Amino acid sequence: MRRAVYLFYIDDSGDTGLKSEGSPTNAFVLSALIISDDEWLTTLDEIVDFRRFLRDEFGLRMREELKASYLIHGTGPFDRLHTSDSARMRIYRMALRLQCKLGTLKTWAVVIHKDRWERQRRGDSADMRRTAWGWMVQRIETFTRHGKDTCIIFPDEGHAEFVRRTLRRMRRFSPVPSMLDPSQSLSRPATSIVEDPNFRQSHESYLIQLADLNAYAAYRAVFPEPFFGVKYWEELGDARVWQVSKYRPRGPLGIVLWPPE
Repeated sequence: MRRAVYLFYIDDSGDTGLKSEGSPTNAFVLSALIISDDEWLTTLDEIVDFRRFLRDEFGLRMREELKASYLIHGTGPFDRLHTSDSARMRIYRMALRLQCKLGTLKTWAVVIHKDRWERQRRGDSADMRRTAWGWMVQRIETFTRHGKDTCIIFPDEGHAEFVRRTLRRMRRFSPVPSMLDPSQSLSRPATSIVEDPNFRQSHESYLIQLADLNAYAAYRAVFPEPFFGVKYWEELGDARVWQVSKYRPRGPLGIVLWPPE
């Protein structure tokens, strides 16, 4: 039986500033978009077809970036297009539904709740990026371990040196809490991750752009607003990897919410 090689496209939402220091966001989010290498090209072709539809229907050029902040605020290419709020939100929902429709993409997110995290932080956890990437890598290792699969990581280029150092460290040393006894740790080094991360500029990768949309949708699934609530995250349907939220720490389906209440 052929072992799979998974490609993980990872982007973030929010920022790493503290609420007590004036950060405007309630969370720092990492979202992973996952595809097997043998399904990559056919899936990319389907996404290109979707982008052609957006070009023909809304005027969004193929090379223009589809980004959550642009859709929410009407900035970026949508400033030129003068697209209505309802049309931009329709595009957002279609991009989420597409991932479920294709059947080849999987996704999950890690949401660091800033207020809780700041109250509980100590020692090595003083950088919320480290906390977020710790949970992300642990979930990647769990996802690939049972099939003895391997993976390659494609993060957005933000925080590049930090991410590179973190993945190198976790390849050798990655303790995780035991599900039976949280006071005990198990050794789960991230040996399934091949090579250093391959960073991508979001405007050059349709898959990173989808991960960006997912990250913001996960953020609003935990911190909803009247115009943007959990229903957007739910548009992803079966593309969400529900197992990541099966056990502690529990969040919405497909979301690791940390810290728990």
